[in-house]
Amino acid sequence: MGRHRVVVVGGGFGGLQAVLKLRRAPVEVTLVDRRNFHLFQPLTYQVATGALSAGEITYPLRGIFKRDRNVRVVLADVADFDLDARELHLRSVSAVPVARRLGYDTLVVAGGSHYSYFGHDEWRTYAAGVKSLESALAVRSRLLAAFEAAEAEPSADARDEWLTFVVVGAGPTGVEMAGTLAEIAQHTLEGEFRRIDPSSAEVLLMGKQGVDGVYSADPHKHPDAIKFDDLTYDEYLSRNLKVADATAISMARDYKLPMIFFSLDTDGTIVKVVAGERIGTTVHA
Repeated sequence: MGRHRVVVVGGGFGGLQAVLKLRRAPVEVTLVDRRNFHLFQPLTYQVATGALSAGEITYPLRGIFKRDRNVRVVLADVADFDLDARELHLRSVSAVPVARRLGYDTLVVAGGSHYSYFGHDEWRTYAAGVKSLESALAVRSRLLAAFEAAEAEPSADARDEWLTFVVVGAGPTGVEMAGTLAEIAQHTLEGEFRRIDPSSAEVLLMGKQGVDGVYSADPHKHPDAIKFDDLTYDEYLSRNLKVADATAISMARDYKLPMIFFSLDTDGTIVKVVAGERIGTTVHA
């Protein structure tokens, strides 16, 4: 009788850790992923803003396990599961030949997650995520192209539109993304253009779902809670308000980024905020 067969789907953090724990066990491990590299996802925003190259946050899966003879890496996409037969149905990636079925004794599924657009899937066309290498590179191309378009644009109003950047999601990743973008505009691109001043770019950081502003207390639990129209970062932190993580607020303060809190559940709010309409609560330096 052969060794126990463990199949792990996904070479992200969960799948990678599972295989690392099993590589010394008396089992045969097969790691299946549609890419042959592990992506250090927390730093994809730095690829999106040009601070890092793609190679600096990717690690070949075969290289990681090259000394572990009981670990096999398969480049394939998982099309389906047959739980009764204990088999995976696989399909080819990039025309690489692959067996259509893969049997297992134990299955570990760590396929990752999808972006949430807060119920607004129509945003997907305009707002790429930064959780995959491909999307991070696409965002980098868009960001740099925006400065080029502004340079070529004869209309001042149109230039301002090209130089307005909106980051939705005011957690640590959103703040870092917006802060790095501000750094690029204010310092990295300094002196490189002739018709525009990159430092005039406006970076807006926005959120949050289910909340239409910053309140003195949870408005769902305290009907008499006071809604703030305007707060400084220091006021927000000193009042110990809870709409956003204190670390994210501190980071935004360091980057001098305005944060605008409004409900993403209402249609058209992002367009109104970008147009300058006062909605929700603005937290600023």
